[in-house]
Amino acid sequence: MKHFYFPFYSDDFITGTLDMTCEEVGAYIRLLCYQFGKGAIPSDEETIRRIITKFDGNLEKILTKFPNGINKKLKKVMEDSKKRSRILSNNAKNGWDKRRMQNVCKNDANDHEGNMYYKDKVKYKDKYKYKEKEETPAKAGTPQAEFVKNWSDLYQSGTGHPYKSGREDFIIIARLLKDFGEAEVLFRAKILFELCKNHSAWFTKENGMGSFTIKNLSHKWNELTEGGQHGRQAGVSKSEIEEFMAGRKQA
Repeated sequence: MKHFYFPFYSDDFITGTLDMTCEEVGAYIRLLCYQFGKGAIPSDEETIRRIITKFDGNLEKILTKFPNGINKKLKKVMEDSKKRSRILSNNAKNGWDKRRMQNVCKNDANDHEGNMYYKDKVKYKDKYKYKEKEETPAKAGTPQAEFVKNWSDLYQSGTGHPYKSGREDFIIIARLLKDFGEAEVLFRAKILFELCKNHSAWFTKENGMGSFTIKNLSHKWNELTEGGQHGRQAGVSKSEIEEFMAGRKQA
């Protein structure tokens, strides 16, 4: 790994250059920088003088700091710096390897658990189906089950596609029936039906009967009233609720 700087110990440097002029200190620093980049300073005086440029000081005094072209203090500082860098690099690599192995082991454990769950579910497929059926909130014969069934029939008659009811639909209808009663829920469902059939609301213009969903009934509940914006658009009055209920029972 290439180093782009070396530690500069100012106290040691000041102590070691007290007998030098400012010109000699400048030349000394340039030779230290040259050694840092090349490993040693040149052996011939002419090249050295080109490195330190215009210099009228005592060159021999400076060269005594570089026996055999190498400043021993700088060499030791560089070796210590490289050693610390290797230690830090190895520590970082070991830490990364450790975290990677932990993640691998964690993923392997999750995959194993997932595969075991999948195998168990396939092995006991019928058991799981029965359990899921028991957990469904719309048991046959309950008001919400009958309501969703008839809703699905109306949706399919308007779109030509089956209505994909989910657990949330049964929960919504069960809550609405409990809080407002069947007559009120049917009345607002009738308004939503007319809005979807006639594309007469902003949220039904594009999909028409495709917007006839139980989630929309819940989201637009406060607007689906006789005096509300969507109620006026649909043109539905409470006197039509019996006709709608009769049609629902026949569906």
